[in-house]
Amino acid sequence: MAGGASQPCGGVPAPPGRARPVPRPAAGTRQACPAGQRRLRPGGAAAPAAGGTLSALLLLAALCAGSRPWPAAGHSSGTGEISGLSLPDGSRATLGSGSAIDLRYDGKGRTIRLARGEVMLDVRPDPQRPLTVRTPQGSVQALGTRFTVRRAAERTWVAVEESRVRACIHAERCVTLGPGEAAWLAAGAIEGPFPAPPHAAAWAEGRLIVENRPLVEVLAQLARYRRGGLRYDAAELEGIMVSGVLPLREPDKALAALEESLPVRIRRDGRFRSAVERR
Repeated sequence: MAGGASQPCGGVPAPPGRARPVPRPAAGTRQACPAGQRRLRPGGAAAPAAGGTLSALLLLAALCAGSRPWPAAGHSSGTGEISGLSLPDGSRATLGSGSAIDLRYDGKGRTIRLARGEVMLDVRPDPQRPLTVRTPQGSVQALGTRFTVRRAAERTWVAVEESRVRACIHAERCVTLGPGEAAWLAAGAIEGPFPAPPHAAAWAEGRLIVENRPLVEVLAQLARYRRGGLRYDAAELEGIMVSGVLPLREPDKALAALEESLPVRIRRDGRFRSAVERR
């Protein structure tokens, strides 16, 4: 169909959550690539060009594909989902809600890029190929077996359940964390080590276990597992503390429990939008 709608180069990016294959353009649509780049016809045939070579066409196609945002992560989880997977080396990864990782394994090392969210790792030791988790704030190298890495705004949270990890923001600025210890990695600074909250790893089993923690901290966790998120005024809720066990996979039930036991009310606007207010 002449004059069809234009599509972004490389197809429609997958939405947050589970990674999806990139669909082929619909019939009659054009792929819009940056100026100076060639379009490929359906089936991979190139539009004719005087003096063009196969290598040039392949290069242009690669450049066109490279104009997308960062590629979809190799493994991801949707909102409210806790997903476990086995890694190629026999290690085990558990992804929290809305999380995504990329894997890069070779003969020298095992690298996991945490694109978003959080991941718990049960690492199979391999001294010849250390396992490292990377985020924009730094890197975490496994010196043992079980630990969690979480991205939060401009910081990275690291908590160790078993053995040790080495957390670094630069090659020369590192801290070693042992069982029950945690730290924050931020631009130019490492905060920690300090004791990790009790039951910090319970999220991997779908539970949020808290002992005398600020309500706003609990709501921030629940919001990650709830479609539509949550609205609340942190200053208004200051001073309200929470202890208990809450179901992460059923955040609305968790909110109902908080409303029943705390001086707060939940205002619901439609199916997904909710706000937490002080009574």
